[in-house]
Amino acid sequence: MDWKLKNRPEAKISEESAQAQVLSLLEFYQIDVETMGADQKKAVDTSLAKLTAFVRQGLVDVQAPKVIQHLRTPPGAVSVIEYGEVTGKNMVAMDGRPADDIYGRIYALLGSVSGLGEDAFRALKGIDLSVAENLGMLFISR
Repeated sequence: MDWKLKNRPEAKISEESAQAQVLSLLEFYQIDVETMGADQKKAVDTSLAKLTAFVRQGLVDVQAPKVIQHLRTPPGAVSVIEYGEVTGKNMVAMDGRPADDIYGRIYALLGSVSGLGEDAFRALKGIDLSVAENLGMLFISR
């Protein structure tokens, strides 16, 4: 079976430009994917590939350390989410959550980094949620 999407969203920028934006995040946070364990590396590699596609589609704009997410189907009045630089205060937002509660940890972290709170991320759906979760995976891996 061929699992390729038949209706791929149109790319707004080149793959090279999108990769450069995503790489700027890795460089800013000094995330060295090559030194990660196999499972973590696989998860981060997948998130990086997806984030590159999202940048190409115009859903994400990276100006490291700032990241802007353009929502396709906003759940309310907010149509853009701006993520600032991840700080220790943001990381502490995940405290008390079990290590295996990946999505809870991601929503708590993104809610703190964006200033919107984690409930804003629980309200996202579809592609908007996928963008946020992949960005969160990258932030958690740092």
